[in-house]
Amino acid sequence: RAIYQEIEEGRGTGHGAVYLDITHWEEGKAEKLVPDVFAEHMEVGIDIRKQMMEITPSMHHMMGGFVINEWGETNVAGLYAIGEVTTSVHGANRLGGNSLAEGQVFGRRAGMHAAEHIDNNQTPHIAQHTLDAEVNRVEAFLRRKTGLKVADILSANKAVMWNNVGIIRDSEKLMLAQQEIKKLQTEAQSLFAEDKSQLQSCLEIQDMLKTAEVIILAALERKESRGAHYRSDYPHMDPAWEKNIRVSKDQAGKLVTKVTPPVRE
Repeated sequence: RAIYQEIEEGRGTGHGAVYLDITHWEEGKAEKLVPDVFAEHMEVGIDIRKQMMEITPSMHHMMGGFVINEWGETNVAGLYAIGEVTTSVHGANRLGGNSLAEGQVFGRRAGMHAAEHIDNNQTPHIAQHTLDAEVNRVEAFLRRKTGLKVADILSANKAVMWNNVGIIRDSEKLMLAQQEIKKLQTEAQSLFAEDKSQLQSCLEIQDMLKTAEVIILAALERKESRGAHYRSDYPHMDPAWEKNIRVSKDQAGKLVTKVTPPVRE
């Protein structure tokens, strides 16, 4: 957060970064402690043993996602989820490396339970009109010959989320992001795909925008700062907010939030 503030307030390097100086490290330490970073910089002609490197914050891990039980089950029968696509077991932040243990534990548990589910259940029937509607939705991107390209919506989505829903948030930024994402969702209806690879991107950006909408809604709801969620208008942790926020659709298809106690065991 401090790095982000330095850059935002104009004290960065000019490349949207700050300097990290490890030139005082003893000989051999850089190669041992940060071998990947050392090698990557050497490839572009920067010797971090003798020169400062430029660094900037980036997204590392998602703390939100599908709600699952101890077997990785979602509320959709037969659909399992593990890792970063779930609400996870880490709370408001995560220690580096812990996701590996999470993936191993829940991967095994979900796999065991899924195998049992398959043995005891038949593939559910899906009505033909439902299938036809979904095929029509997907193929609409290929039928269009003109319209917006995915790259335009993707870059706009990234800018909105980084600038307004990134490391430092506040009500004004979040509400602006909410408006901008709704505009992008409308624009995304006119996307067109020239081939199957672009079709995949057209479908993915729909999900990205919906995920963005969910994140913004939950961030507006949580009027405190906790873990990786920092709001400058609510800069302190509030014990009353030791809760989870669940986002779902109501019967009209509108996103709604529900605050629930945290799962402790």
